[in-house]
Amino acid sequence: MAACGAAATSASSGYGDISYRGSSGKTVDWFLVGLAAQKNYITVFVGGFGDVASLAEGYKSRLGKAKVGRSSISFKRLSDIDLEALKELLAKARDLMPST
Repeated sequence: MAACGAAATSASSGYGDISYRGSSGKTVDWFLVGLAAQKNYITVFVGGFGDVASLAEGYKSRLGKAKVGRSSISFKRLSDIDLEALKELLAKARDLMPST
């Protein structure tokens, strides 16, 4: 399990070790799905590259009261989001994860 170094001010963890080549040409180690407890929000990170790049955006209308970005979903309370839609999105991300 990888840790999210970019979210230094929050507690975070990730699942699914992924390596990909960034736009700078450097290889980046990241996770497929991550979770961060931030000051005002809980954020789920989903991919952000390849076939999973904009998966979160595709579920925006179904997730409920959440701020959805290209690869992130932020919400204040678990009751704010549609858990079935989130579960489906995470299963799809898992299915798109490259085999190692």
